[in-house]
Amino acid sequence: MRTRTLLPALFVLLALPAAAVAKTETAGSGPVTATLSYDVDSSGFDATHVRLAIARAGATVFDQAVPEPCRQCAVVPAGLQSGVDSLTIRDLDGDGEPEVLFDMYTGGAHCCSFTWIYRFDGSTYAGTPAVWGNAGYTLADLDHNGTLELRSFDDSFAYEFTDYADSAFPPLIYSYRAGALTDVTRSFPKLVSADAKVQLRRYKRLHRRRDIRGVVAAYVADEYLLGHPAKGLKLANLANRRHDLNGLGHGDTWPRNGRFIITLKKFLKKNGYQA
Repeated sequence: MRTRTLLPALFVLLALPAAAVAKTETAGSGPVTATLSYDVDSSGFDATHVRLAIARAGATVFDQAVPEPCRQCAVVPAGLQSGVDSLTIRDLDGDGEPEVLFDMYTGGAHCCSFTWIYRFDGSTYAGTPAVWGNAGYTLADLDHNGTLELRSFDDSFAYEFTDYADSAFPPLIYSYRAGALTDVTRSFPKLVSADAKVQLRRYKRLHRRRDIRGVVAAYVADEYLLGHPAKGLKLANLANRRHDLNGLGHGDTWPRNGRFIITLKKFLKKNGYQA
């Protein structure tokens, strides 16, 4: 009798989902302290009730649930799976007032990385979303002027001209001023030129061995950024004459041969590469 009484209760206990685990992350710089709190489900991959609080000199001036950085983008702290810090506090614009950066990553083989950048407006904090896609970003004072740039790569090239593994990504550099991100990639021609040389070496090494449409697209984009569109298109036309833009064969839905060049030119114009 006792066994029959306990078994149903045991089955109920086994069917219950594991309780969520509450986690917090904290970062500080001077008088500014940021605290991120969230619940982690039993899988260890998803977070709920993600909330950010920011205090100045011990007084909380911001405490809100973190919104999605884009439509249907999950709010998953970067540190949940990777072990890195989800919070960074740095003065991005050199005005003496640090910004709070909350990094997110949706997980998977690749894609997608996001950041909320919070700026003090005199009474509370306002957020600016940055969508990095597959590329992620790093902080660096690239021009050594005392302010930081956010260095990334242009994820819009992913899957645009070939499969992801064969895609290549031109550099993409932002500055952050007064709560806005501005594309300043053209202000760093040495970095762009270095990437163009990398893509050209990849083309010479891989052509006829792999699909190099992604490499050609990135090289042409670099040359557009440098103000040399004709130089970039010269390589694209050479690759076309060599039949290097034939694609992956049956089932390849990306533009090939001459159509690739036409599509690339339209894409670069649409995405601001054409000066």
